[in-house]
Amino acid sequence: MAHLPPNILLIFQARPPPPFLPPIEKSNLPPYTGLSGFLKEFCDPSKEEPFKYEHMDNVHEKKEKRIKRKEEETTQHNNEEIKKWDPYTNQTATGDPYKTLFVSRISYKTTEQKLLEEFSNYGSIKNIRLVQGRDGKHRGYAFIEFEKTKDMKMAYKNAESKKIDDKRILVDIERGRVIKNWKPRKFGGGLGRTRAGGEDVNQTLSQREIVEMEKEKERERLEKIELEKKKALDPSYGNYPPRRDDRPPYGGGSSGAGSGAGSGAGSGSSHERPGHPYPRRDRNDRDRGDRDRGDRDRGDRERERDRSRERDRYDNNTRYEPRERERERERERERERERDRSRERDRSRERQHRNGSATTSGSAITNGFSSR
Repeated sequence: MAHLPPNILLIFQARPPPPFLPPIEKSNLPPYTGLSGFLKEFCDPSKEEPFKYEHMDNVHEKKEKRIKRKEEETTQHNNEEIKKWDPYTNQTATGDPYKTLFVSRISYKTTEQKLLEEFSNYGSIKNIRLVQGRDGKHRGYAFIEFEKTKDMKMAYKNAESKKIDDKRILVDIERGRVIKNWKPRKFGGGLGRTRAGGEDVNQTLSQREIVEMEKEKERERLEKIELEKKKALDPSYGNYPPRRDDRPPYGGGSSGAGSGAGSGAGSGSSHERPGHPYPRRDRNDRDRGDRDRGDRDRGDRERERDRSRERDRYDNNTRYEPRERERERERERERERERDRSRERDRSRERQHRNGSATTSGSAITNGFSSR
């Protein structure tokens, strides 16, 4: 490094040594003493009472108890409020409950005029009450009173799942004044389960659809029980009829005529199956009727083309998509054309070879005659 200039040598100079610091003084701790002096503070193990285990609730148990306590409080509150609730004293209710239709899941941008336009198709409307909250906005359900009961029934049957302002509605009868001991949703009743809890608890279908599905399941269950009872009385009930043994053989006619024809044709006993109701048909029997005559008269190429078309039409288990299948057909056609061209070349070579042989033999004969 001696050849380096002075300004570079300054970079490689050693640092000054760290300053000296005196060592840290260690404090002297007091020595350990015995515990025999505290022995009198402890109880005698033989005189101790047995330990009593107290169960401590974990997080899940605390949550379950809290939910259960909340349900009990809600149930008690609903039981007290339901005693005060009387739907017949509601001053804002419609006139006749049997002509009133309940409409729920209404879009919040829907107005009474829109409901009047939609439900006036089923009949004349007497009154529409779109229930509103304290803030002046409606709550998403309404009561529509018709002039006639038959109009309400028609709307009940046909307006289910109708779309109004891009939202499907649900319709039902007014159950508060029609069904005895009916409780509204705010008191723990109602039919709706759309907000009961999580996604695994909430229902997505309307209650009417669920009721119809339950009725269908109950009907199937009763039919199954009835069928089992009938089978218990008659074991052959519901089974297929037994196979008849007096049917004619494949060749037509009775079994005796068929066996006689077979033996007369020279088939012998080798064509008979002992114990089987249908004898074997003779191999020379070609009477298939007029339905196969056209297929028999056609060429092999036409039959192969029809088979390929049938396979392409009905083969649902193929691994090719329609576009890939079309490409495969095009490749097959190209291979067929290539084979046809190769055959044509072979035929042309054979013709040239035959023509060349004939020309050579003809010239040889001509030369022979000229030499003579």
